[in-house]
Amino acid sequence: MAAKVGVSWRGQGDPSVHLRSRLCALGLKGVLEKSLKIDGSGLRSQRYVVGVAASSIAEWQLTDLLAYCKTPYAVAVSALERRREASTIGVGQDGDWEGGNRRLYLEYWQRVAAVNSANRADLSDVGNAPLLTVCAKRLPGVHVMDAWKWQPSRMGEWYESRYYVFPGLNREESFAVFADHTQTTLTLGSGSAGLRSLLAELSGNQDPSYCAQLWSAWDLDQESNLLARQTLDLNILDFEMPAQRLHGITPEICAAFPAAAAQWHHWLERLSATKAIVSHLAAGIDRQGGAYFCLYYLDGAD
Repeated sequence: MAAKVGVSWRGQGDPSVHLRSRLCALGLKGVLEKSLKIDGSGLRSQRYVVGVAASSIAEWQLTDLLAYCKTPYAVAVSALERRREASTIGVGQDGDWEGGNRRLYLEYWQRVAAVNSANRADLSDVGNAPLLTVCAKRLPGVHVMDAWKWQPSRMGEWYESRYYVFPGLNREESFAVFADHTQTTLTLGSGSAGLRSLLAELSGNQDPSYCAQLWSAWDLDQESNLLARQTLDLNILDFEMPAQRLHGITPEICAAFPAAAAQWHHWLERLSATKAIVSHLAAGIDRQGGAYFCLYYLDGAD
């Protein structure tokens, strides 16, 4: 959501038209990122977020946008208090406009820039220990994003998510941690060869400017109680990877989520045809205890 700008807004028939129309009316421009979420019940595609540079949003514009999205009062207060530190503000939706979940994101990328290379960890001695466990013990996560999710019909209830990135991991280590986590989370007993092969190909790109960022997230309810969701997110937007390269992980996706197999094939063909670019991959356990996998992308059709 933070890296690319200038994506045009077409395809007015898609579910994001409500939010995009409001942003246009406010004179705001941003990046539209869509996503697919796959779990035991199938695949959900009506998911999107528009990221806008925080420096381009005046307080009155943000206040108007928060009201339009029927943001809970406490969430709106927090967002307005934290906006001055934010580098990107994102607003989005999961599901149809009337009955789905609204989303609000504030990113703080300057915090990562403030972490110097002295925080780089030496992982040469980890042996066979799970890298994710090592990360938790040795690498300081940098708090880079706050997110809130709610339903307009139930404004007294919301979830807050705090996202942390691990700047101490290099590209190969980020890929390895994500592959291990995904294999364990999706219970891929036969391994995750397709995912590992895909990440190995990306890792082979020697351009040092191409960054792979590993994120983790913690969820809290409105009383600040920690919730059960566990997720890792791998940001690979720098690599501008076409969605068609995800065909290699199809056997693993279909094995983990058989109910979503037909939908996955359909969407992968569609995204390949529109030359969609993959921005993030995520895997985790949701608040109900079920496994899920997410694909975030910039759609060439927009």
